[in-house]
This record gives sequence, C-alpha cells and structure tokens, in this order.
Amino acid sequence: MRSPVPALLTAGCVTLSLGLVLSACGSAEPGTAPETKAADATDATEEPAETAEPAPVDVPELLEGLTEAFGSVSSHTVTADVSADGLAEGDLTRTGSCTVMAEREAHHCVSEMPYAGELAMEAFEEYGSVPEGATVEKLARNEYISHDGLIYINDSDGIYGVDTPWLRSGNPEGSVSVTMPLDFEVAELSDLVDALSTLGGAEQVGTGEVDGGEAAVIEGTLDDEGLAALSEAQRESLHTLLGRTPEELAVTLWVDADGFPVRVELSGDGSEGVMEFSELGSASFDIPSDGEVTVR
Repeated sequence: MRSPVPALLTAGCVTLSLGLVLSACGSAEPGTAPETKAADATDATEEPAETAEPAPVDVPELLEGLTEAFGSVSSHTVTADVSADGLAEGDLTRTGSCTVMAEREAHHCVSEMPYAGELAMEAFEEYGSVPEGATVEKLARNEYISHDGLIYINDSDGIYGVDTPWLRSGNPEGSVSVTMPLDFEVAELSDLVDALSTLGGAEQVGTGEVDGGEAAVIEGTLDDEGLAALSEAQRESLHTLLGRTPEELAVTLWVDADGFPVRVELSGDGSEGVMEFSELGSASFDIPSDGEVTVR
C-alpha cells in the first residue's frame, strides 16, 4: 500500500519535500475529513470459520482462474496485517486498509507502521523543525487518496498546520523517496495474485465464510523452485509485502464462488501476512473537493 506521496512522510515509504516540512509547523484546527469506507481497517487476522465437510472444487482450475477473476472486479476494499521478524531494521509490523475503485485509477488507503513513525520523526528533526503536536504515534499513521495522478494527504491531526482536512503538494517533482520494508503498492496486487496461481501441492482443506459468503479453503506452498520460476514482478510483489523473499512460502487461500481470492494468508522465514477483500464491485469513496484541500 505504498504511495508516492509528495512532500510527506508515509507509513509505507518515506517521501519528503523540504519546503513543505520546513513550513509545516502550524497548529491550525483541521476540518473534518469526508467519510470514506476505507477509513477504518478491519482486523484481517481474525480467522474465518471453516466447515467440517468441504464442497469439492477443481483446485487446478480454480488457481488457473485467479488472475482473471481478480482482474474482473473493478472495485474492492482490502485489509492487511503484516509482520516481519529479524529484518535489518528490526521486527516490523504494518496494518492497513485500501479501497480501490474505477479499475484501480483511484484508491484511498489508511495504514499504520510504528517504524515509519520513528523514521518520519528522525527526518523532521534532520531536515527541519518538528511540527507542533507531531508524535511518533501520529506519524506512524498515514491516510491518503490517489486520484488522477494527484496525492491527497489527510491532516485530521493538524500535524501540517492547514485549515482543511486534506493537503496536496504543488510540487510533486521536489520530493525525495526512501523505500522501506513492507512497502507494498496497490498496483502490485495483480502480480501477487499471479504468483499465488502457481501454488505447488495445492489442495482443498475445507470451506469457510468470508465477508458473508462461502469460500473454498486451499492450502499449498511456493518452494524455492516455485519462487525461482516466478517473474521478477511477482517475486518483487512478495518481497515488498513480506520484507523478504522466503525460501519456502506457505499459502492459504479462501476463494469464493466467482473464483476471487477473498482472503490470503502467507507465512515463511519469519514473515506473515494476511489480506482480506470485501465490497467486491461496490467499494467507493469521495474525492476531496477543492474547498477541502490545501495546496502547498
């Protein structure tokens, strides 16, 4: 759920415009952000219940159709909960939610990553004064909307001292990005699904309910040979989500009646990730109006 956010520090990657940081020391009262369906992420780690006797499915056919089924849905909300132990940066966690609509031309994401908050505070201290009211906890939370090539940052905490709910940089080219672990982009979801369609030894182990609908539960692995056979983009999608490329990746998929992977569980070499999809075909959110946005 990474964002190329101009001029701000995000939970997935750090992007910094010195002009904005140096002028972001006000304490104006922010307005109320427009309500969106992505604003509060649900707990993706809550495991759905499984039934004792699964309705049999054709597992190879189901896996083969994952990419097409995923691509056929123009809007959805995805929640994610990821942890990675033993990275060079330490033991990291990230939770978040993204609503994607209009064939992924717009998305609204909320994420929280403690390590990003620490890194953001260090950057503020290095490149300029720390905004009034800013804390590591507040900086660890990031909410943004991407639409029509523009990035809108929510400033409900008033960290950047604007009197509108949203902030946008007027100079996207003047940004500096620092890639971080667990730095995942919405655009990489299709590559991730492509990778999962190549599961080895996959078999159905039951059925479960996800977002009110029944889904076949499929378990399989991507071993070293399977991972090596993936395309560069597919391997990159796994690496950025999990912070590493495991030598072997255990995968559990919940696939609905339309062949869509409504829940994905991944684990290997100290990294774990859970992603759950909902509001398929009906997810939406409001783009901020001009009166709700400050441009710097």
